[in-house]
Amino acid sequence: MQNVVGAAVRAAPRAFRRFPLTLTEQFQTLPKLLKVSEVADFTGTHERTVRRWIRDGRLGAVEHPSGLRVPRRSLWRFLGLDLGLSA
Repeated sequence: MQNVVGAAVRAAPRAFRRFPLTLTEQFQTLPKLLKVSEVADFTGTHERTVRRWIRDGRLGAVEHPSGLRVPRRSLWRFLGLDLGLSA
């Protein structure tokens, strides 16, 4: 079991090798525009919940040719983590 975990850590992208990541590091590793499914995974909710937050105006989103996208800055503000980080 130890070898499997070690292999997974070695195979992980460099940004995810150090635990735990700081909020700044987490913010910077997120794409600038996240898919609804990515926001759902990040928040541990269902995609329908994220779409409801967007529809209700609680979470900002932009139209993209391939669907709705949530700017990482909007997600951070929604989560109450707006720490003056650059988008």
